[in-house]
Amino acid sequence: MNMQSKSGFSLIELVIAITIMAIFAGIAIPSYLGITRKAKKDSTVSILKTLDTAVSSFHGDTGSYPNSISELVHKPSDEKIGKRWEGPYIDKEITSDGYKTDLVYRVTKGGKHPYELYSWGPNGEGSPEEEWINVWDI
Repeated sequence: MNMQSKSGFSLIELVIAITIMAIFAGIAIPSYLGITRKAKKDSTVSILKTLDTAVSSFHGDTGSYPNSISELVHKPSDEKIGKRWEGPYIDKEITSDGYKTDLVYRVTKGGKHPYELYSWGPNGEGSPEEEWINVWDI
């Protein structure tokens, strides 16, 4: 009697291999997502701190706050402010956060702070205020 050897995996071996891969994926994917989420928030915080420092420098030089983030890079058209402008205060205009959504910057009058600077957070524009990443809270 001639016995032929069969090569390949048995069904049970395949099931075990797939189960092991599923377990690894179940551990790795949530870890990766958590790391990605943290990196996006950390990037946003860093961007906000950079802009806050630039806005403070602009204010120190000109005595006023920029009307837009663009004025941190480009000399303002207002002659009075332009004379005292010592910029650029940042290398390039930064308009989005770590989530790739637009930042919010505006000068306020009579508010708690002289300007608002925040990110909408991970859920983007229109998200509830408790999700925002505000420069005054970091």
